[in-house]
Amino acid sequence: LLEPLGVPVLDASHVAVLEAERPLMERALQLGREIEQALATRTAELESGGHKPQVADVPGMSLVFTREDGRKVRIPLADASRDVARDGEPLSPNVLLRPVAERSILPTVAYVAGPGEIAYFAQVSAVADALGAAPPLAVPRWSCTIVEPHVSTLLARYALQREDLANPDAVSGRLARESMPVALTDALRALRERIEQGSAAVAAADDREAPLLAPDVLAGTQRQMLWRADRLERRVVAAAKRRATTLMRDVGAMRGALYPGGVRQERALNLMPMLARHGAALIADMRVRAREHAEALVQGETLVQGETLPVDGA
Repeated sequence: LLEPLGVPVLDASHVAVLEAERPLMERALQLGREIEQALATRTAELESGGHKPQVADVPGMSLVFTREDGRKVRIPLADASRDVARDGEPLSPNVLLRPVAERSILPTVAYVAGPGEIAYFAQVSAVADALGAAPPLAVPRWSCTIVEPHVSTLLARYALQREDLANPDAVSGRLARESMPVALTDALRALRERIEQGSAAVAAADDREAPLLAPDVLAGTQRQMLWRADRLERRVVAAAKRRATTLMRDVGAMRGALYPGGVRQERALNLMPMLARHGAALIADMRVRAREHAEALVQGETLVQGETLPVDGA
């Protein structure tokens, strides 16, 4: 699938890769204390700036794994000298060391990363500095949401944007309200207005010189009545949702296609069914858009991430 696109794939667990990375793994063990201190300092800097480090510090543990009985085990700093001395023992990097290790064995212009990966590169650079290694340059990968014809038709029918489906409850609630009789919607609005008008009338009628009601009592009563009006409307909207089975089915279909399980499409759906439906032309369209993103990065610019890629029904 990737070969025609000119994308090579490297098996990070291949013995040749592990052997090529071993010198850096041994150096990471030798400088384990320095790396630990560098990460602690960077964590403090991030937290002082209001950021949360993506990878938690684990005191006393190196960034290097070995294998014991077929399991990956993180090497304690106390055992670092022993593991450096043992030849043939497989060593592999953890998530903060991996980008540095990859750059050390492969000619790398940039590391194309997703949002989560870019967030922890603030810690990766601290590791590289402690090792005296070149820090990898992280750039945002291109991403898109594929809007198929049947989903596009539903979006147009309900006058929705793709992003609206990120909160399905808000969408279904809004559409249910729009499906309610106009007279009922007007009556609910009038109910709130009467509560506010009635509260204002009571406040005006109370003797200003010797008031019988404390201001907070009247305000609290008004809030309680408005809350009950809101609760009444929620019940009406819920009933409208139950009755509007077609609407709710359509919202579910759009949600399942664009934000399955509440996450971005690319994080949950496999591309294969879409390729089966739309053929290689879909890959070609994606390459055109991805090239625009790549060219912008080369020029030192960025494009909006997570764009929408409509596909026709051919």
